Amino acid sequence: MQTIVLGSSSITRAELLTRFGVPFIQRDAGFDEESLRINDPAHFVYHATKGKMQSYLETYDLEMPVLCADTVVTANGEILRKAKDKEDARHFKSTKWQHSEYSDVYDLQIENLRVD
Repeated sequence: MQTIVLGSSSITRAELLTRFGVPFIQRDAGFDEESLRINDPAHFVYHATKGKMQSYLETYDLEMPVLCADTVVTANGEILRKAKDKEDARHFKSTKWQHSEYSDVYDLQIENLRVD
């Protein structure tokens, strides 16, 4: 199987690729998701994934296929971003979120993939 590049610092994505036996190397191009001011989850993950790939391509070449992805969780129609600290994490666990409808939105982009 061809080695790919995981264009992310995500431990969870790395664990998934490892679990499924996908050979990869991990590189983070440093895209700042917090710079996005988009409230719609589908649009957010699209632009975050696109931004990650563009940032990767500005930093590295395409000597291997590159996988960039993003995931968000929503509650009551609001995007729940990663907790910045313990206080932020406590906020997520507050009563505001206890009776919420949650959903996940995913997007991924792959560049330079050859299927033999």
